[in-house]
Amino acid sequence: MDSLALETSADRLLFDRRSGRLVSLRPKHAPDAELLASAPAHPVFALQYLSEGAFRSLDSHSALTVAVECAESGGEQALTALFTGVG
Repeated sequence: MDSLALETSADRLLFDRRSGRLVSLRPKHAPDAELLASAPAHPVFALQYLSEGAFRSLDSHSALTVAVECAESGGEQALTALFTGVG
């Protein structure tokens, strides 16, 4: 799996480069401790709402395209995931 890494002062996060899914969350003080249970079937996000009296549900798996980018500026990192065609 191709991944993107982001680091905070306390943690290291890994994201799947193709889907944007968070796949790993490890504290820097205990790098062998994985705090996240992640699987490819897990969506990046899920939305639930009422429409015309019916319950609706959408998630990242229904997106037509996904674009994930990581940028660094001034020593800070930002990950952006764009999901188009959801719903």
